Amino acid sequence: MLLELVVATKNKKKLQEIKAILKGFNLELSSLTDYAKAPRIIENGRTFKENAVKKSDQDRPFQQEAGFRRGFRAFALTR
Repeated sequence: MLLELVVATKNKKKLQEIKAILKGFNLELSSLTDYAKAPRIIENGRTFKENAVKKSDQDRPFQQEAGFRRGFRAFALTR
């Protein structure tokens, strides 16, 4: 079964990096650029985690409107 994973970014380079990391998994990846009504969220947090939480919280109305049934926050951010 192919699962869709929407990456909360409009950054094409970041999406390509994530696709490379997840290559081989049974996933169909898309990003917020694939959704015209996705909000623009200013990433002004001090950490990747703060920005991820901000996106997750501020995207919630969009997620519901887009019909996403489930969502999760990924806190295992490394660099």
